[in-house]
Amino acid sequence: MAEENVNAEAVDAVEEPVAADQEEQPVEQENGADDAQVEEPAADEPAADVEEKKDADVAMFASDEIVPDVVDAEPQQTLSVKWTVGDDSFSLDKFGQERTPTQCQNQPVLSVAEGVSADKQYTVILTDPDAASRAKPEYREWVHLVVVNVPVVKQEDDTFLFDTASGETVIEYIGSAPPPDTGLHRYVFLVYEQTKAITVSECGQEKLIAKGGNGDGRPKFSAKTFASKNGLDTLVAGNFYQAQYDDFVPEIYASLKPEAEEVPAVEEAPKEEESKEEPKVEEAKEEAPKEEPKKKKGKKKRKKKVKAAADGDGAVARTYWDKISVKNQKALNWYVLKLAGKVGTTTDLEFVSEGKGGAKELVEFFANEDQKKSILFALLQCVTTDDAKSVRSKFVYFRFIGSGVKTITKAKMTTYLGKIDDHFPCKHLTMNINEKCAEDMEPKKMATELLRIGGAHKPDTISFGAGQDVDVDSL
Repeated sequence: MAEENVNAEAVDAVEEPVAADQEEQPVEQENGADDAQVEEPAADEPAADVEEKKDADVAMFASDEIVPDVVDAEPQQTLSVKWTVGDDSFSLDKFGQERTPTQCQNQPVLSVAEGVSADKQYTVILTDPDAASRAKPEYREWVHLVVVNVPVVKQEDDTFLFDTASGETVIEYIGSAPPPDTGLHRYVFLVYEQTKAITVSECGQEKLIAKGGNGDGRPKFSAKTFASKNGLDTLVAGNFYQAQYDDFVPEIYASLKPEAEEVPAVEEAPKEEESKEEPKVEEAKEEAPKEEPKKKKGKKKRKKKVKAAADGDGAVARTYWDKISVKNQKALNWYVLKLAGKVGTTTDLEFVSEGKGGAKELVEFFANEDQKKSILFALLQCVTTDDAKSVRSKFVYFRFIGSGVKTITKAKMTTYLGKIDDHFPCKHLTMNINEKCAEDMEPKKMATELLRIGGAHKPDTISFGAGQDVDVDSL
């Protein structure tokens, strides 16, 4: 990966180790009554005072130089942001609040109080203008998330949730991970109102994955340019926080590195992919054994933690990965798993179905009416060949969330996707789909995506099952 890609920001935040007593403060403030009193207007507070407070918050986009570093104008209102890590939750209670990479490791839930419509779609962006540092932003901006065609859903408390799980992800979420000794970075959330649906292939930004993506393509992003290219004129909501290096950052750097088993035993690894440069930020000092997180004082006894992929049994997922990745096996070319319990109680998986009919058979399985309320995870094996008779396997990973799944459940799922994804050791292409997936899973379309991200090696044929071969020259 080019040095600027991650050296600028490896992942994007800049946070220096914080003293234990400093580290505790944000959590205590978040849960403390004083914090709530400062941030939440009293029920009988005059509307004019509430509006004045909103204006003051939004004005911080200018006072903290988000305007003009990232956008040219302030947002219309404050965006509510909430992260969940295990049993803990962390809210962005005010503009410019300091959070840690540990707290921001999972994609947050976003909402607003007003000013949006269920009849419209929105674009969500999270970007860091301070790469490699605010003093020397040579890689401005380092982008952490872009989701387009996001619907909103009215919740029971009359706020509006941005349903990013139902939108189309252009750039997958990476949490704040500023390099050491680069000070505080600003992380800026932007929500734009769309005037029409955005076609991802024509939005001017290639799709970028998080895990194993090496951070490629993220530096030098411009929110202004993306908005201009896609006719995004109305910035309906925004917020920002600040973060600097902490001891979770090396874990994010490590997750960016391409998997050594990117091409498993079933696949002869292309030399071009094997020699791919590792992120320059992965220096020896960051690869030292990670210290155990320091326990914060005054914290109540934790509830039982969500069973993480690494801690759970994981036997079923391992069994099916072992079956599909055996060289020259013909027993199956796809399998489907689901959560072994309710969302939020486990990240372990159990078996649902398997087959050897390729993409066509898998589409038929997903399209079944019974899957509308299902959350499923699947792996499809495809085989590439070239004139030199080199045969390699590629794997397409599917996150299936049916259209009938409740919005709050989809939002909750976002927090746990990273750990669930770990059950699938090799995935060359990740797709978020529902039961209306036939067009997205059309072999030529998937082949085009695989070629785009597949490195220097170019096969002649990609097969997605018997009778489902794609001639690469026809693309």
